[in-house]
Parts: sequence; C-alpha cells; structure tokens
Amino acid sequence: MKEPKNTSEQLPEKKHQSLRSPPCPSCGRAAAREPSHGVWICHCGAMFRRTKEDPELAELVTGKQVREEREERLRSKPSLDPPIPAARLRVAKTSMKVLAIGALGVVFGDIGTSPLYAVQTIFSASNHIVTPNHAGVYGVISLIFWTITMIVSFKYIFYVMRASNEGEGGIMALLALIRQSVLKHPKTKIVLIAMGVIGAALFYGDGMITPAISVISAVEGVEVISPTLSSLVVPLTLIILVGLFAFQHRGTGTIGRFFGPVLALWFFVLALGGLSQIIAHPGIIAALSPSYGIQFMVSNFAVGFVALAGVVLVVTGAEALYADMGHFGSPAILRAWFLCAFPCLTLSYLGQGALILHDPKMISGTLFHLYPGWAQIPFIRSDEPTSE
Repeated sequence: MKEPKNTSEQLPEKKHQSLRSPPCPSCGRAAAREPSHGVWICHCGAMFRRTKEDPELAELVTGKQVREEREERLRSKPSLDPPIPAARLRVAKTSMKVLAIGALGVVFGDIGTSPLYAVQTIFSASNHIVTPNHAGVYGVISLIFWTITMIVSFKYIFYVMRASNEGEGGIMALLALIRQSVLKHPKTKIVLIAMGVIGAALFYGDGMITPAISVISAVEGVEVISPTLSSLVVPLTLIILVGLFAFQHRGTGTIGRFFGPVLALWFFVLALGGLSQIIAHPGIIAALSPSYGIQFMVSNFAVGFVALAGVVLVVTGAEALYADMGHFGSPAILRAWFLCAFPCLTLSYLGQGALILHDPKMISGTLFHLYPGWAQIPFIRSDEPTSE
C-alpha cells in the first residue's frame, strides 16, 4: 500500500519555490527584492513577474501596469464600511469652507496687504520716474495683473504645489526629499542641499521684513486722516507686531479661525473700494490686456525696469501658498485664491489705477483715498482745521 505524502513537509517547499525569483528577462540575474503582488525588482532596475503560460519564465512589466493593477484590485475589493450618510457629506463640504476661510487668514494675509503700498511705491519710486498718465497707469496695472496671474495662479497653484512631500510643502519639505533621495553623483546632492539652505535663509529673511512692511504701511493710513498722527506710526506698529507674535504660539488653527473672517472682510472692503472707481471710470478694465504692459516696457525700458522693482511687491508672501499647504491642503487654498483673494485684489488694483489716472495727487496713500471721508474715522477728521 502506497504511503500518503507528508503535506506538512511540502508546504514550506512550495512557499520557497513561489518566492524564488525566475531569471530577469533583461539581465538574466535573480531579483534583488522579494516579490510584491507577484512582481520582482532586479538589480538592474527592471520589474518582472512570472508568465501565466510557464511559471519558470518571466516577463517585463512597467510601473504604470503595476499601479493600474493595484488600483483595479482595490476597486474590486468589497468595502466593509457602511455608506456615508448625507449628514457627514454636508459636514465634509462645510469643513472645506472652513479650511478655505482659515487659509484666507493664514496663507493670504501677506499678499492681501500688498495693495496698501505696492501702487504707491511704484509711482513714488526714483523721484516719481513713472508718470501717472494714460500709458504709465495702464502699463503698471497691466504688469501688476499679469505678474499676479503668472506667478501665483500659474507658477504656484498649477505647478509648484504639485511638488509636495506627502502633502507638506515649503523649502524644508523639499530639503527632506533631497536627503531621502538616492542620486548617482554626490556632488549633485550637495549642490541641491546648498540651494535649499539658501532658500531657507531667504524664507527667514522674508519672514522678518514682510510683517514690518505690511503693518507699518497699514498704520501709515492714519496720516491720511490726520498728518499730526505721524509720530504714532512707529509705536503703534511695534505694539501690533508684538501682539501678533505673542498670539502666534497658539498655532495655525487658532490663527486661522480668528484671522480668517477678518481677512474675508478685508478682501471684501478691497473689492468694494476698487469697484467704486471702476464704475466711475470703466475704461480702466482695458488695462487687463497684456499689450499695455508690453508697450510700457518696450517704450522706455529704464522706466519699466524701475517700475518692475515695485511690481514684485504685489506677490510678496506668495510662497505661503506652498509653505502652508500641509496645514490646509491645496483644494482649500485653491478655492480661497480663485473665489476670493484673486478677484478682490484685481478689483482693488484696477480701482487704484483709475483713481491715480484721474487725480495724480492721490498717489500718496492711494488705497485709503478709494473710500469716502465718512469711512476714515470721522471723529479724527473733525479735529482738522478748516479754512474759511
């Protein structure tokens, strides 16, 4: 009588055979790693798996095939989770709105205050080298609009924010990716790390300079109301900055909840002030055409070059879109930018251009002159001397 086979001794052998790599179709050697879902990775970098016809033979596969098969397995796998109720879907939508408002307060606080000083700086630079005539105003506003569009809307939103480190953005996240990467030439890694360190240094420099510029430009608005208050600009700026940095340790979430509604109101006021001048002088809308900016640069490059030094101020803080991506996520930042910040900034700059074109005396404190006198602290204006 034939003795039964000992299956307990054969199971380890079968497992060993299934893990044994067939020869690589590319170089003929065995694989360097254990198989993952039946796919081996060879020393030469090729990926392969056993053929269905002959398990002793192998066929090459691509990374795209492996990903598609993995996604197909996940789709075909039955879900054990209960269906998401409609209430939770509404909460998810509400959460996105909350994140977008929080992003307004944290991400766009810097670029949102650029209208305070950008236009005024451009037309005041180098002893008013930029003339506030039709060509000058339309050219500057065109340069401002397309600088914001190209750098923020295209560069950051559609390109830079795709390069994330597991959802985290910023120069530090890129440095971490460089340290984890395997490069053929060590010198390349050294150069990339050096560039990252320089970028981090520039980031810290921007973090020191920009808050001071933004706050002092905002406080200088009291000079429009009453020039006698100019002596209070620096002390008030110091008090505000100390208060902001003392509050900052509470975390991004707290700051976003507090400053989100404040910045939403700020952008609304910016749009309202600019819209009032656009309605009065609708021709300024033509400045959105890039032809005015190109013509302005070509006609007098020296003046255009000086203007560009001020135009870059309109995108100060744009790097925050990438640096704070891990806090709010790219969908919330994208919604906050295209639905609120971008259109409101555009209306504000158009309104400032229309105001300067029709009254060049308004270059100093342009943003504040967009609004009527009753909106500029009436009880302080009443203290100004009147001329008979």
